Amino acid sequence: MVRDLTAQKLDDVPQTATVSDYDELPEDEQTAVRRLVAGESVSDAVTPDSDVVRFTGYYRINSSGAQASD
Repeated sequence: MVRDLTAQKLDDVPQTATVSDYDELPEDEQTAVRRLVAGESVSDAVTPDSDVVRFTGYYRINSSGAQASD
């Protein structure tokens, strides 16, 4: 099942959320975050391990999409 990722900007970060700094992500994840924040489509092949990424703000990376039919 392939899903698309989205980035949702957060005003408040839940206390229980894990947060990663953009600069500490591997290069492929940094690229994915930049593309998501710019509104581009990104597949879930690259997904940060944390709940929230601190970039130009705080972003929750979500996986969405439908399962491919047979």
